[in-house]
Amino acid sequence: MALTAPWILLDTNVILYLLEGRLTEPLASGQYFVSVITEIELLSYPSLGSYEEMQIRKFLRNTTVVRIENYIKERAIAFRKIYRLKLADAIRHPGGGTGVS
Repeated sequence: MALTAPWILLDTNVILYLLEGRLTEPLASGQYFVSVITEIELLSYPSLGSYEEMQIRKFLRNTTVVRIENYIKERAIAFRKIYRLKLADAIRHPGGGTGVS
């Protein structure tokens, strides 16, 4: 039986800490994913400089961006109703599925 690397969904703050060299421990080995919401958050800071944007885009090229599929949207709606989560948190909720495409 072959071992597979774990799937790891990274949050915006983890990516920022990683790119800024502020993580206290290295990231675990695995296949990294970011949600499209995280991609938007990372690239939409008003004070983002060209160097920082280049670093973020380089990082994103080496990860899989998870798009929002219809079933994830429906699960996010349910999670927001049940747990009163903010939109981005409801979409990234672990029970929401991967939606990897």
